[in-house]
Amino acid sequence: EAEDGYDLIEAVAKMPWCNGNVGLAGNSHLAIVQWFIAALKPPSLKAIAPWEACADLYREQFVRGGVFDSGLFDFIIKMNIQGREGVENFQEMYRRSQKADSAYWKDKRADIEKISIPTYITASYTSFVHTMGSIRGYLQVNTKEKWLRICPWQEWYDLWNDPGSMNEMALFFDHFL
Repeated sequence: EAEDGYDLIEAVAKMPWCNGNVGLAGNSHLAIVQWFIAALKPPSLKAIAPWEACADLYREQFVRGGVFDSGLFDFIIKMNIQGREGVENFQEMYRRSQKADSAYWKDKRADIEKISIPTYITASYTSFVHTMGSIRGYLQVNTKEKWLRICPWQEWYDLWNDPGSMNEMALFFDHFL
């Protein structure tokens, strides 16, 4: 996905309606993938806004505190994902490779220190699905132009239903794009 994101950003930057500056915004998976794309440093990517994003699927999603749990992921797959294609079997991969530093799990950890563009991060203090990754992302992103906004809402409400949140993000992108 990161390589595809890189290619897409560079293609969008060449569109006649684009000024060559591209930003990324989104929550949950659309935020997680931003860490991976931005770490590849596409030249036209000028700012990101990961809204609730874990960055280490082993430590922050599936093996928090050393105990494997895929309950939330399994629920999302069962209730939200449509289609006939298979999804990655994290439980089986954990059974095969239980160490956080294995090649499999390293591939699921974003290299946040490589990110050096303006970054607007949001974390929730009431919905802890991605909070640890958002805070760690803020601590590790390699730019002085970074903001961490901690809010009381679950990510979907905050991003899509709170005009103040959307206006802040628009101001961020207006400035950097």
